[in-house]
Amino acid sequence: MWFGNLVTMEWWNDIWLNEGFARFAEHHILHELRPEFRCWDKYLKDVYEVAMNCDNTASKTHPVQLEVPSADQLMNIFDTISYAKGSVICRMMADFTGSKFKQILQAYMKKFQFKNATTADLIGICDEICGLETIIKPSEYLMPWITQKCFPRVTITRTGEHTYNLI
Repeated sequence: MWFGNLVTMEWWNDIWLNEGFARFAEHHILHELRPEFRCWDKYLKDVYEVAMNCDNTASKTHPVQLEVPSADQLMNIFDTISYAKGSVICRMMADFTGSKFKQILQAYMKKFQFKNATTADLIGICDEICGLETIIKPSEYLMPWITQKCFPRVTITRTGEHTYNLI
């Protein structure tokens, strides 16, 4: 089942949980079933590039998770940012969490089945399951992509001859 059927977002500001995951899942599932279709190659042009171009356009961009104070403003959130950039964030989460990704999704769906959940709920499960196995917590890596418009700022500082700090 898609995220929105088994677990529904608590409020419209988390629409990317439904739409972004649906867009990601269509590629992920196709890749699992028919890897010879090379859907991730097509994804780069059809989803990633479109998302980043839209996110780089001041008049079109907004955070993936945005405030929706009333239902009157719903039509403004069903856009490229929610669908495409939301999907890109899901792919980043899958890549970042690696073999733990399936376990994260299963835990999220089990804990919140037939209930409402938020971005914080999903990211909290990511942090919990990944534990100390990652250099940084998934929340530290993913939340800037979710809560900021445009590309998050990345700062790399040299801390030694062969070491760097990424913020």
